Amino acid sequence: MKKLYIAMSVLMVAVFSLAAMSWADEASVFDDAEGLVIRAYTTDVGPPDSAYIEVRDDNGDPIPCDVTECLLDVTKDGSAYPVTSNPFEIHDDLTIPDISAAIDDATGIVYVFCTNVGAGLHVMQFDIGTLLPVDGLCGPSDDGAFYSAPTTGLCSAGTVDTPPSGPGPWTWDCLGANGGTDDVGCSAVQMEDGVCGPSDGGTFPSAPTTGLCDAGNPTTVTGSGPWYWDCTGVNGGATDSCSADVESSGDADLTVTYFDSPGVLYNPFLATVKVKNIGTGPAGQFNVKMYISRGYTPSPDDVLLTNGTQTVPGLAAGEEITLIFDNLRHSGLPIHQWYRLFAIADADNEVAETNEDNNWKKRDCKLL
Repeated sequence: MKKLYIAMSVLMVAVFSLAAMSWADEASVFDDAEGLVIRAYTTDVGPPDSAYIEVRDDNGDPIPCDVTECLLDVTKDGSAYPVTSNPFEIHDDLTIPDISAAIDDATGIVYVFCTNVGAGLHVMQFDIGTLLPVDGLCGPSDDGAFYSAPTTGLCSAGTVDTPPSGPGPWTWDCLGANGGTDDVGCSAVQMEDGVCGPSDGGTFPSAPTTGLCDAGNPTTVTGSGPWYWDCTGVNGGATDSCSADVESSGDADLTVTYFDSPGVLYNPFLATVKVKNIGTGPAGQFNVKMYISRGYTPSPDDVLLTNGTQTVPGLAAGEEITLIFDNLRHSGLPIHQWYRLFAIADADNEVAETNEDNNWKKRDCKLL
């Protein structure tokens, strides 16, 4: 807060001659940026002397006293003090005129100090904040990104002209007050999460090129079947990961080219299986399963080993894959007897093949 103590001078008498009264002492606060003159003064008209305060505009004209332009929230010695005229009396028992005034530029509070020998120091406060110019200023939502129209943080100062609504992007202005400037062109953009399109989870003979994303932007489709891509969000939105499988053409032919496991089986044990598509068309997703049996060929009575299933997302024509079953277990079977292990590709008949009879290999083993 700054305090200005200004003695009466010939110049001040000329400027405020419109007051049509004489004064014994005066203190005034001027601020060109605010366009207001706050003047506190005492008069020597009649005993005892009286003290007054008035507000004039930058042309020297008194501001009319109405509900929108009078000084507001006046207190005197902690009690409300009504303002009904401009100027208005703030003290009526001065014997030694001594008055000064100050303004807090940050809050618009005017402080008036009256020294009286008999009553001590009197302080009055006048809030002229509603009369001061306010420059509009875009708030923290400016240049932001939101899922829906922002409702807070629109203006740090001033008032928003028309709150944003509807789909983005959004723009709004922050209007100044009392002659203050406007801050125009505040803006924000709409966030959007990526969402996989109808091709996600589908099967295709070749990499999909349409239906990749329902929302967001698709990345490059990678892989040779299955295929993978992302739908990236817009303006900071979340990313959705998508994939599609290869569609069997009917020209696929799956076969187990390699199968290795111990001859004596303890729990747990390991087996290695290689599966190749020797057909001329792609094979879609299929399961490879490990069974134990007493028979010479696979049958419905074979026992599926614990941890004996792995899923292959698909194989292109001529493609081969190696699978490691590293935690296989058997249970409930008599030990010290000979059995056979079967590694069966496409054990659930998910792929249409040109040859359905070459999908497995076997190994003899003994349980201990």
